[in-house]
Amino acid sequence: MTKKIVIADDELSASIMPILDEEGYKVSVANGAKEFIDLLKNVEYDLGLIDFFMPEMSGRELAENIRKEKIKDLKLVFTNVMHFGAKGKEELRRLGVFAYIYGIGNGDFKKFIKEIV
Repeated sequence: MTKKIVIADDELSASIMPILDEEGYKVSVANGAKEFIDLLKNVEYDLGLIDFFMPEMSGRELAENIRKEKIKDLKLVFTNVMHFGAKGKEELRRLGVFAYIYGIGNGDFKKFIKEIV
C-alpha cells in the first residue's frame, strides 16, 4: 500500500516533494496550519512533516491542535529545527512528535523517511 505524507512547510515542500514522489509516496501539501488539519480530517496519512516556524501558527501549536483533534496515530516530524534542549525534547514527547530535522540531504532524507513510515 502506498504511504501517504502531508507537508506543511512552504520553504521545503518544493525540494521535498520530488524526492518523496520518486520514492513512491503519495504527497499532499498544505498551505498553512488550518489546511493541514483539514486534510487530516479527510485522509489518513502515515506521516506529517511540519515547518516549526510557520507564520500563522507555530509547529508546536499545530501539533497541539492535531492531538486535540484526536489524531493520535499520525507520526509528526518538525522541519527547520536546529536543536531542542531537555525541556524542548520533553515537550516534543508530550506532543507525540517523532523527530525533528533541519534541511535535507538526498540520501539521508530518503533513509530517514523510510525508517519512519
